[in-house]
Amino acid sequence: MPNDVTFYNLASELVHDQPADALDPEIAGELAAIGIVKSRPFEPDPRMQKILVEAAAVGNATCRTIAFRPRAAESL
Repeated sequence: MPNDVTFYNLASELVHDQPADALDPEIAGELAAIGIVKSRPFEPDPRMQKILVEAAAVGNATCRTIAFRPRAAESL
């Protein structure tokens, strides 16, 4: 799974490859908000590309922080 802006291209490919009702409506709505909609090309404008690059970096850092954060029992 990519951990950079290419994640959104992969998400778009998955949306287009699956049946229209394969996604939960809540998730489909979140993807639609950033331009990932079945039967429409995913072509973010420069403003949205900048937002997605930053979002991918924040998401990646958040995942790493959660994954490597010591648990209370391990920090004793």
